[in-house]
Amino acid sequence: MDTWASLKRFGIGMAIVSLAIFVGLYMGCFPVVEALLYKFFVALDKISPMVILPVLFVYLGVGEASKVSLVVFGLFPGIALAAFHRVKEINKEQFHKAQTLGATESEIAWRLILPQIFPKMLGALRDNFKAGWNYVIAGESVVAAVGIGYRIFIMRRNVAMDMILPYVIWATIIMFALDFLFQWLEKRYRWVDK
Repeated sequence: MDTWASLKRFGIGMAIVSLAIFVGLYMGCFPVVEALLYKFFVALDKISPMVILPVLFVYLGVGEASKVSLVVFGLFPGIALAAFHRVKEINKEQFHKAQTLGATESEIAWRLILPQIFPKMLGALRDNFKAGWNYVIAGESVVAAVGIGYRIFIMRRNVAMDMILPYVIWATIIMFALDFLFQWLEKRYRWVDK
């Protein structure tokens, strides 16, 4: 039950965070979107999620929303900015050639740019797994009824190291498995020449 609860929070949070790739794509491709969102995400990225944790609990309650929101708040701005910077690294000649061939701006974003940045963004998501997992554990240790972070926090009060260590090892194994899965996806679906 603890594993399922923590993985569900982590999975939902990372699924929402993965949408930041598309936000960054649009910021990089469309100057209007960049003007509207870039500075907002830069400012948001500077706020520590652990500082904002009490605010999330006050406004969203102590349910699942606040724990998932902690993951989203901590990772979404950074992933959006990473995608934006990957788009900006692409040679501008590709944009011009695509426009010359009659591609619309949306086609350029989705069919030319996204396939080039997506493998790198999978790597960026993988690099943020540890931070996302930490946010889940932190949220559960503050207020939860089930979850790996909740269980470790309860056992810590009882100084039950014989119970804490297996949970720590299990949480580490889960992260290794997820990291391995994303490494496999990066290698299998690498369609951009280096």
